[in-house]
Amino acid sequence: METEEARLYELQNAVGVDVKLGQMMIKRNMKIGDVVTKWDKDFDGSVSKTEFRTCVGEMGVTAEAAEVDALFDSLDADGGGDLSLNELKPTLKRLLDSATGSETEIKELTKSTKEVRKAAKQQQASVVTAQAKEDREAKEAEEEARKAEEAKVAAEAEAKAAKKAAAAEKAAAKEEEKQAFDAKIAERRKAKGAS
Repeated sequence: METEEARLYELQNAVGVDVKLGQMMIKRNMKIGDVVTKWDKDFDGSVSKTEFRTCVGEMGVTAEAAEVDALFDSLDADGGGDLSLNELKPTLKRLLDSATGSETEIKELTKSTKEVRKAAKQQQASVVTAQAKEDREAKEAEEEARKAEEAKVAAEAEAKAAKKAAAAEKAAAKEEEKQAFDAKIAERRKAKGAS
C-alpha cells in the first residue's frame, strides 16, 4: 500500500512541464491544430522559444522558465531555435499522449491504492480481532491456572491439616494407652502391696 501511495504521490506531484502542458490541453479540450494556430503569434510558420514560453504560461502551466526552456530544447529536433509547425504538431501529440498516459496511470493507481487500503484495513481489523481473542484466551488460561494453583494449595493445606489431625489422634490414642497401662500397673502394685 505504501509503495503504491508513494508512486501515486510522485505522479501527482512530480509532473514535468511536458505532462502539465498536455494535461492543460486535455483540460481545456484543445485540439493540436488550435494550439499550433494560437501559438504562432507572428504567423511566420514557427514558434520561437519566447513564444513557446509565453504560450505555456498562458495555458496556466506553472513552471520555472528554465524548465520550459529545457522542454523547448528537447522538442527542437533540428536545434534551429524555433519549432516549425511540422515539428510542433507531432510534439504536441506526444505531449497529449504523455499526459493521457500519466492521467491513466494516476486513475489506475488511485483505484488500486483504494483497494489495497481497503484490504489493509480489513486485514488490520482481522489482526486486531485475532489479537483480542488471543489476549482473552490467554487471560482465561491465566485465570484457570491461578484457580488450579489455588485449588492445589488448598488441597495441600487440607492434606497437611488431615495429616496433623491424624498424628494428633494417634498421639492422643498413644497417650490414652499409656495412661491405661500406667493405671493397670498402679492397680497391680496396689494389689500386691495390699496382699
